Amino acid sequence: KYRKRNFSMVTYENFLEHTRNYLEELFSVINQKNAHTFVLNNATEPFFPSKSLDLFHSGKSIIVSRDPRDIFAELYVSNGNFIPPHLKDKRLWDQKESFLLSKNIDKFILQQKIFLNAHKKYNDDNRVLRVRFEDIVLNYEIEMKNILNFINPPIINHMSPKKYFNPESSKKNIGLWKQMKNSENIKRIELELSEYCYKE
Repeated sequence: KYRKRNFSMVTYENFLEHTRNYLEELFSVINQKNAHTFVLNNATEPFFPSKSLDLFHSGKSIIVSRDPRDIFAELYVSNGNFIPPHLKDKRLWDQKESFLLSKNIDKFILQQKIFLNAHKKYNDDNRVLRVRFEDIVLNYEIEMKNILNFINPPIINHMSPKKYFNPESSKKNIGLWKQMKNSENIKRIELELSEYCYKE
C-alpha cells in the first residue's frame, strides 16, 4: 500500500550509512506503536553474522541451532510430534523436505556439515547470541532471561510469555530421533555430526 521511490548515489565510503538509513526508513513504515525492537526471521544469514549486522544501526542476531537427528527425524516421525499450523499445508511440508535434502542421507549430512561448520567458522561479537533450540525448550525461564537481557535496551516486561512460543508444545519435538534410533540414517548422522548432536 505504501510506495516511495528514493534513489541514492553511493560510494564505497558511504554505502553502509545509506543502507542503514534505508532499512531504518523501511521498517519505520510498520512501526505503528513506536516499538524499539523489530524481530525478523532469517533477516541475515547465520554465517559471519557480525558482517551482516553492520547493515543496521543497532542490529543484533540470535542464532538457534538444533540437533540434526531431530531435524531429520521430524520429517519421518508423526507419532507425538508437534507440527506448527503453518507447516500443516502439504505443499509447504514437501518444500521443507526438499530444502533439507532428506531423501538422500549423504546430501542431508553434507548440507548440515556445510551449514554447521560455517556457523563456527567466525568469531562473533557482542551483537550475536547463539542458543540451542533444546535449551530454549527445556530451560525456558533461564534462556528467555538471557535472550531478553541480550536485546538492547533489555526487555524488562515480557508481554506475552508462552503465547507464541509454548515450550510444552515444543517439547514434543525434542528427541524425535529416539523413535528411529535403530535407523541406519540416524546412526550415520550421530557418527558424522556427533559434535552437533544435543547432549542431555
